[in-house]
Amino acid sequence: MKTTFLIQNLNELEVFTQDLKKEILNFSSEFTNQIYFLKASMGSGKTTFIRSLIQKFSTDIKVTSPTFTGMHLYTGIDFDFYHYDLYQVALNQEEFREILDSNINKIIFFEWSENLDESTIKSFTDKQTLIRTMKIEVLEDEVRRFEISI
Repeated sequence: MKTTFLIQNLNELEVFTQDLKKEILNFSSEFTNQIYFLKASMGSGKTTFIRSLIQKFSTDIKVTSPTFTGMHLYTGIDFDFYHYDLYQVALNQEEFREILDSNINKIIFFEWSENLDESTIKSFTDKQTLIRTMKIEVLEDEVRRFEISI
């Protein structure tokens, strides 16, 4: 299933992420883990999207790009949020498997997920994990097309 959303400005992004929060909460009764593979060009708004979504769960969380650290963990009320940037940093699969196997509800974002190979992506698949791919395309200065696939 593929769904496309056209986001004209930051106000529309806020509405989009509020609606996505509702979906995430609905899925949380069925899945312990929800993974978002983000595919987009540099400067397309990946971190802006993630910040907007996480702050719908807790306004106290300050979300920044993990470009230099590779990963940020944000502990929330409903979920733990893992925010990976794979542009320059390789994923430690053993560490990641431990994260997936924990019993805490979590949302995991992979910026630059196209840097993951197919065998790594397949290793994430299990009954407790919902995987969604999100493509963000820059159409104009502030206009983005979000395409979400399950």
